[in-house]
Amino acid sequence: HPADSFSVEQRERYEQMMLEQAQHMQAIVADLLTLSTLESSPPTEGRPVRVSLIIQHALEQAKALSNGQHHFVENIDPALCIVGSENELTSAISNLLTNAIRYTPKEGTITVSWYSTEDGGACYSVQDTGIGIAPQDIPRLTERFYRADKGRSRATGGTGLGLAITRHVAVRHNAELLIQSQFGTGSVFTLRFAPLRVRT
Repeated sequence: HPADSFSVEQRERYEQMMLEQAQHMQAIVADLLTLSTLESSPPTEGRPVRVSLIIQHALEQAKALSNGQHHFVENIDPALCIVGSENELTSAISNLLTNAIRYTPKEGTITVSWYSTEDGGACYSVQDTGIGIAPQDIPRLTERFYRADKGRSRATGGTGLGLAITRHVAVRHNAELLIQSQFGTGSVFTLRFAPLRVRT
């Protein structure tokens, strides 16, 4: 095409689309690198990490992403710490929060909890009033690039690797990722840490 066959607006729109695609590819590459590191390196012994600080920071980013469209409820124990890798825990905590925002319609409520369990363990949970997940999709959610809702997820800009990363981080921290959901009414994603990881 000769340079003048596009209007300025068209050219700007194409450039914007190219930029968005490049940024999306960059996000996928970053997540793939994170995954391969998690899969190939031994878990670190780590040190006590103050999880409430990570959650507060993740919430600030989440609220910026939500842009005033959601209600947030916070129930966070400031004293509970987990022995492990701060970077990995940050990744898992942020991923669950970001997903909740992406899949919860305007005016929805997102409840973030960090609490100790009766057996001396600890749970981080993110509950949303989002679109929910069909039962047959739940077991496959932590597979790489698996999309329960093909059209929707592309529009929200996710890489399809967040839950795979989160599950790996859980395994490396003696935790499990639990997913409960009702299609159309919302979901609860919980990271449940074994007592041996918990410090107060």
